[in-house]
Amino acid sequence: MKVVLGLWIRFAVAFLSCQLIPALAFADAKSDLSITAKGICASGATAFVIINSNSNNGIHATVTQTTVVAGQTSSSTLDILLKPSEQKSLGCSAQDSKGNFQVSWQVQTAEYQ
Repeated sequence: MKVVLGLWIRFAVAFLSCQLIPALAFADAKSDLSITAKGICASGATAFVIINSNSNNGIHATVTQTTVVAGQTSSSTLDILLKPSEQKSLGCSAQDSKGNFQVSWQVQTAEYQ
């Protein structure tokens, strides 16, 4: 009986580990990404970049780009691969008369490569 119970406990631990470890890796990859303003575009709008702060792992990210102009909203999805410590330009965003950026970006998913 003890042997059977021990095997079931080992099986349960192994199963839960397989379920939890990928979820933890997924969350960590997303936390290693940041989107920040960096400079000014030729048009005078603010330039934005996405940065992989992990110096050991590349990251594959899905980013949503949302544009709001004159009350009309449109969205698209960007598929981005970043090497360790790499940053890539996302684009430029002007501000409306209320100071809101017309284009914004948000990381939806990220996983280590």
